[in-house]
Amino acid sequence: MRLKLSLWCLVVLLGLAFGLTGVEAWQKKKTAQKKAVSAVSSTNKQRREAAQKVAAEQLKEAKEYAEERERDFERKQEARQADGSFRENEKSALASMRAQEGSVQEGRAKEERKIEKPFREGEKAFDQPGQASEFYRMKRAPQMEGPIPVERYFTAQQRMNAMPRFSSALDQRMPARNQSVNVAADERLGTWVPLGPGNVGGHTRSLIIHPTNPNIMYAGGVAGGVWKTTNGGGTWSPLTDLIANLAVVSLAMDPKNPSVIYAGTGEGFGNSDGNRGAGIFKTTNDGATWTRLAATTTENFYYVNDLVISPTNSARIYAATETGVWRSLDAGATWTQIFEPFEAFGCLDLVIRTDRQTDFLFVSCGNFDQAAIYRNVQAESSSDWVQVLTETEMGRTSLALAPSNQNIIYALASSLNPEREYALHAVFRSNSSGDPGTWTAPRRHDGVFDLNTVLLTNAYFQLSLKCLGYELGGYSQGWYDNVIAVDPVDPEKVWVGGIDLFRSDDGGVTWGLASYWYKERTDPKYLHADNHVIAFHPQYNGTTNQQMYIANDGGIHRTDNARADTAKGERAACDANLSQITWRSLNNNYGVTQFYHGVVWPNGIEYMGGTQDNGTIVGEDRLGVNGWYRIAGGDGGYVANDPNHDPTLYLEFTYLSLIKTHNNGSLWRSATTGITEGEDNFLFITPFTMDPSAARRLWIGGRTLWRTKDKADLWTAASTQLAGKVSATGVSPLDGNRVLTGVTGGTIYRSTSALTTDAATTWASTRPRTGYVSWITWDSVDPNVAYATYSSFNFLSSDRHVYKTTNAGVSWTAIDGTGTTGIPDIPVHCILVDPRKTNVLYVGTDLGVFVSTDGGANWLVENTGFANVVTEALAFNSSNGLTHLYAFTHGRGAFKVRLSGKSAPEILLTAVPSATPLVTSAVTVTATVRATGGKPVGKVTFRDNFADTTTRVLDTVDLDANGQARITFPANSLPVGWHYISVDYSGDTIYNPVRSTELELNVLSNKVDLAMFKTVNAVMGNGATSVYTLRVRNVGNAPNTGPVTVVDTLPTGLTFVSHTGTNWSCSAQGQIVTCVFAGTLNAATESSVLISVRVGPEAVPRVTNTVTCSTLEETNLTNNTATLTSEVKPGLPIDLTLTKSHIGSFVRSANGVYTINVRNAGPVPTNAEIVVEDTLPTGFSFVSGVGSGWACSASGQLVTCRNANVLNSLVSSAILLTVSVGTNAADTSVNRACVIHPGDINAVNN
Repeated sequence: MRLKLSLWCLVVLLGLAFGLTGVEAWQKKKTAQKKAVSAVSSTNKQRREAAQKVAAEQLKEAKEYAEERERDFERKQEARQADGSFRENEKSALASMRAQEGSVQEGRAKEERKIEKPFREGEKAFDQPGQASEFYRMKRAPQMEGPIPVERYFTAQQRMNAMPRFSSALDQRMPARNQSVNVAADERLGTWVPLGPGNVGGHTRSLIIHPTNPNIMYAGGVAGGVWKTTNGGGTWSPLTDLIANLAVVSLAMDPKNPSVIYAGTGEGFGNSDGNRGAGIFKTTNDGATWTRLAATTTENFYYVNDLVISPTNSARIYAATETGVWRSLDAGATWTQIFEPFEAFGCLDLVIRTDRQTDFLFVSCGNFDQAAIYRNVQAESSSDWVQVLTETEMGRTSLALAPSNQNIIYALASSLNPEREYALHAVFRSNSSGDPGTWTAPRRHDGVFDLNTVLLTNAYFQLSLKCLGYELGGYSQGWYDNVIAVDPVDPEKVWVGGIDLFRSDDGGVTWGLASYWYKERTDPKYLHADNHVIAFHPQYNGTTNQQMYIANDGGIHRTDNARADTAKGERAACDANLSQITWRSLNNNYGVTQFYHGVVWPNGIEYMGGTQDNGTIVGEDRLGVNGWYRIAGGDGGYVANDPNHDPTLYLEFTYLSLIKTHNNGSLWRSATTGITEGEDNFLFITPFTMDPSAARRLWIGGRTLWRTKDKADLWTAASTQLAGKVSATGVSPLDGNRVLTGVTGGTIYRSTSALTTDAATTWASTRPRTGYVSWITWDSVDPNVAYATYSSFNFLSSDRHVYKTTNAGVSWTAIDGTGTTGIPDIPVHCILVDPRKTNVLYVGTDLGVFVSTDGGANWLVENTGFANVVTEALAFNSSNGLTHLYAFTHGRGAFKVRLSGKSAPEILLTAVPSATPLVTSAVTVTATVRATGGKPVGKVTFRDNFADTTTRVLDTVDLDANGQARITFPANSLPVGWHYISVDYSGDTIYNPVRSTELELNVLSNKVDLAMFKTVNAVMGNGATSVYTLRVRNVGNAPNTGPVTVVDTLPTGLTFVSHTGTNWSCSAQGQIVTCVFAGTLNAATESSVLISVRVGPEAVPRVTNTVTCSTLEETNLTNNTATLTSEVKPGLPIDLTLTKSHIGSFVRSANGVYTINVRNAGPVPTNAEIVVEDTLPTGFSFVSGVGSGWACSASGQLVTCRNANVLNSLVSSAILLTVSVGTNAADTSVNRACVIHPGDINAVNN
């Protein structure tokens, strides 16, 4: 689920309300483009010309529409953003619900460090299939326009088969694949090690199960190829590593010979531009080898959305593609088009009856435009196709036959109604083999969103009023995730999957919720969102076997109790305990995760990366491939870690959304302060770069370059507007002033004084070619040498993918090589220079890794044990005397390979007594140079960069026998402020020179230094009392003995009520509140005062106020002010609480009585009906419910009590609920009740 957002804080929960604007604009544009493509493929000239004309007009309109929606989107986001503060009510919504349910924190306790999640598991506020796919296409298309030329992958693979290979593990050249006697044996000599994640999964659209041995299953990863398990999902193995195109979307198994499998490629559901396929592949030996069917190499098979095989004749195969329905009568050797649709995006879903001698086939066609269902009762012959169902506003439709009665067919249709676009249109059913006129709609969207109509909508967000007391705003994705299935033995039990998963037990009339994406991944009720496949165990019988499998954007899951109760009632989406269905992840060594970027910790045993739709995740050697854990949800992007300060991490979501933590994830905060560009100026995945010699300096860019020198506390503009969006930035490890940045379009900008540029600085530039600049890196020895890569396919004959400069970016020369030692025309995403041997270069491409051992003159294939998969990022790590190369792929997870030979030198800087000394302390800095292959000898030079203003050479010192050198700063020899100490190692006959990263030495005066902080206790509401916490901390090194004065200017509408705090006194004059602390504030201690304020009706929806502290004993006033912006909920707040009790034990075959007590803990009376829901345990049945003003009734186990009377503030109302305890009641039973009111602002105590 991927929706465009502006603020990372809104991304947490609410970004959906405005995110749809980006999706709408993108989908409108894509619809028009797809219509144009469809029109061009028409065999009827008049129809083609007419369609092209219409499509051109629609495309023009769509562009105008997109531009307007983007402008509207930006205006709304700016209104929401204001000063960039958090929306606390939205941020805490899931947390409140979690607290109510007693959730358990996800993540693994680390032996020395724990990274906690900044957001909730499975957040669906900000992952975006449309934008992700468009970004994928844009990076690769020639000149960044048009479709991806997929055929070039196969041409490239043929060239690769003739290219010499190289084993980095052995440092050995190997013969080409087509010249090797034993390719498999060659590749085992020096293999890459898969790191996983095997437990995260990824975008999966196909799953098939062996009919007689259900432990054997095959899954298709949209960017990870075909995978196989032989132990029921206990472990998975890849089958298609060397197939050039890995976008597997459909799978079909021969019903008469399960060893024969067909795999269709290309994702044609509207996000398809980024995942165009390359036809159909076939295996006849259980997936051991695959052959591309020659007749499917045309554009008619770019998007093979579904495949079915005739149950009576295995040679007859049917494919639903973007251009229609195709049939093969000879097991895939030849294909004939038997149906050409009029609907946009072609045909998406096929089902075939298995109880007929003829091929009785249904197909649904159309997306983003009116869809239709067609039927052919003898598809093996020349029988006609008949349209059996279509309606106005009927969008993408999925199909399902009832296995136990195949006269019954269901259809799930999304809506094109602008008021509920891509939500449910209707669930259709025919009991008469789909005959025209026999279709009914047991459930149709009536314009009201409730549990029965959110089947293709984010249920929790859409129904948040019931869960939280206020609306978050829902969104729908019926264009993207839309699947329906029928219980194999009961045609009345129907399953549908969209964002969430639902089941109907009455033929589609009413629905219950069966999945909860927002739960912790370890919770048995958790199921990843965006469902694409529902499959049943071959021996499913609904009693002793209730196994059902789900494939979605989080991989593969299974339930063993598919017939258990689903969640129903108004709070079904709020409380996962209302559903009894449990889920188990089968993501075990299922390595289809799609990384965008990744980094390695300095220790070399931990690694982190941002992924598509599975957040930012962390892996560790000690936890293995199935031990990865998530630290942020949604779409993850670039990441970085401070090599000198292990707890400092940076990550992002999409567009401009950078956040950081200085304490291993215990607290995350926005890291974009100072950036004034709109988020639309930034790429979907925005690259940011850490200076390799100074981790406090980072670079990021939209259409302007931005620089920070203080760990992203504040950014400043470093350039005038650029010719495109920043797509890659490289900083020299030898000199932070030397910076190169590339932009979309191909231009590369340069500066040799980048640390002093500003918003008025125009950078010099050149453009080696037109295209997408994907990576820039500098040589680690020569300050004038750098490299750049382009991920766009070539457009001109002069275009290449890898370029080198020897004059710091003034001019560039292509170094792709030629012939059998040249890089083929494929996207190149990254490049690294081996720091040990700078003539050795590695590049990551769409078909794996290539290496040059001679500075780019010749290239070799480095895929020993590595897949032909998109390699987005490469990283070196030298630690513990070993050097490894890491690869982060988009579809196969992460890998590493140990490089043979000596390691690169490491320089470790330490300070004693500490890194933050007093001015009166002496400090010794030690530089330790470590490497393998011989002890480093030579000299090191110490440098001091004081406050980023003056850099001086301190001393040049010989390394001792331990590879160490020291320098001591006597007491009082360093001025107060930040000193950034670095060391240059001169190198020797074995090792290249290298520069250390900076050691930050903060020299403090022996003085008082106060810092001010401010928070608010909860969501503010008109008419309520809120509490501000004002916190003063002495961050200096001397005690403050004099009074501390705090002045807080309250915004209009807020009135001071009272205060609490030891040694504090407060008074108010108008809006100015003055508080004085009369105690002693020692160094590194703090004191707090709580200020209660009344929120009046005139308070605006956002209130901002500033508080300042002061004392006579300090001189640093830069941190004495805190500003807080808070949301104010409209209307007077109501806060209902519910308690439940009973006296004694219940007895079977007798009645028992519960007492349910509802209390209004808020400051004002209720103004709407109060509803209490109580789900009785199995064995209990409703008898009666009595109480003043209460009317109670029951539907099954759900008891609902309603009270329309006013419940005044601080008044309670009780219900006596009488139940009958049956003989089948458990020895111990737990049931839960909740209270619902539309004005309730606090769901935690409901």
